[in-house]
Amino acid sequence: MLIQALDQLGMVAWNGDAEHAILGLRAVDLICGPCDIEAVNVTRIAPVRDGVTMTDHAGYCVELDGAG
Repeated sequence: MLIQALDQLGMVAWNGDAEHAILGLRAVDLICGPCDIEAVNVTRIAPVRDGVTMTDHAGYCVELDGAG
């Protein structure tokens, strides 16, 4: 349903294929924007520092193509 709604709005979830903080799942914290702007790089930031899990959510950084 979410993908359908984004399609209808002409939007895409740039990090929709990124891994969730729980390995084996997909991202739920989505970074969305217009379909005509391409993500050239998506980085996942693990929620673990010095062996300590800080949250059950990963962080995400999306680099966009400036030509769009």
